[in-house]
Amino acid sequence: MLVAHIAFYFVVLTAAAALYSTGYADVKTAADAARALQPLAGDAASLLFALGIIGTGLLAIPVLAGSVAYASAELFDWPEGLSKTFPQAPQFYGVILLATLGGVGIVFSPISEIQALYLAAIVNGIIAPVLLVFLMVSAHDRRILGGSRPPLITMVVGWGTAIKMSLAAVALLVSLV
Repeated sequence: MLVAHIAFYFVVLTAAAALYSTGYADVKTAADAARALQPLAGDAASLLFALGIIGTGLLAIPVLAGSVAYASAELFDWPEGLSKTFPQAPQFYGVILLATLGGVGIVFSPISEIQALYLAAIVNGIIAPVLLVFLMVSAHDRRILGGSRPPLITMVVGWGTAIKMSLAAVALLVSLV
């Protein structure tokens, strides 16, 4: 995770430097982002950007659709697992199908790619603290985890993170208003 975060930091830093140096501070579409990267990648900017977006989609859609399916199956106590056949876990595979179609459907919506990413970040920023609070409450509950509850330091760090994320979500909402 540390290496992934360090790599991500440098990807963001490089993209920000490239965008700033070209004067593209207001990127609205994927085409704008590709044009902004031309000084860095030359004529190959559009191709490289397209390959990056396609690669990201090919990685993200199955992972996100699968995550939603597993979470839904756990929540509703449905049979789950990619090792099961469709007749053995129809709801599980139905959720994968709906989530995949929803992801593909965004392409045909009037929302631009950049707007969709921005809206997804906002929704994530608001939902993540709520989920973290539920996670921390569950982690403390002996009925759920029994003797496998996390140590005190983990609980302190977890609650501290939940509080900070909640404050950041409130600040986000205030800034949007």
